Amino acid sequence: GNSLQPKTLKIIALCLQ
Repeated sequence: GNSLQPKTLKIIALCLQ
């Protein structure tokens, strides 16, 4: 659930870079 948010946001940020 919420524990996936921080990790997911980091992954998305890396993809956007």
